[in-house]
Amino acid sequence: MVSKRVEAAIDNLLATTAISSAATPTNSESSVASSSPEHNLGGHTMSLPPHPASSWTIQMVAIRSHVPITLDLSESNYNQWRTFFNTVFRKFALGSHINTPSAQAPIDVEWVMIDFAIVNWLYTTVSKEILELVMKPGSIAYDVWHTIEGLFRDNRLTRAVYIEAEFCSLYQGDLTIMQYCFKLKHCTMSASQCVRRTNS
Repeated sequence: MVSKRVEAAIDNLLATTAISSAATPTNSESSVASSSPEHNLGGHTMSLPPHPASSWTIQMVAIRSHVPITLDLSESNYNQWRTFFNTVFRKFALGSHINTPSAQAPIDVEWVMIDFAIVNWLYTTVSKEILELVMKPGSIAYDVWHTIEGLFRDNRLTRAVYIEAEFCSLYQGDLTIMQYCFKLKHCTMSASQCVRRTNS
């Protein structure tokens, strides 16, 4: 269910007639990067945005250029998909949308517009089977993200058994030695990740 705060923000969004002009980045917004705080990440000093990118910027993002894979239950590619999205969330300072429930979020028109864009990103980068399981009217990014996560984290034992069976049934056939080794490595890594999460 969408919280009353989200509904109020949506109503405000629909009632606002000057959204497009208000969302257009100004000169002061474009100069934010120059005054961004520095952070040490992995031994490298990097500048990160002090606040999320504007809704205008987010709506112009071609998500497929940042997340080039489709999440699929049969592909064991959840970790890759999640890693791609985590880099996007860090790049545009959007982590609060998937880490903070709506009841704790500073919801306003700008927040709603950004959140709807993230929901669209998630819906368009998953398979039809996953989309049918997670798509609900009025969902916010936090709910969709954690529902997808639950599909993979809650079924990790079943997935580990499935991956083990796939590993045992692999044979080279017409594959090159490189392709065959890649498949073996992929199954091994996927099974290892499932086991680590089960024990954690």
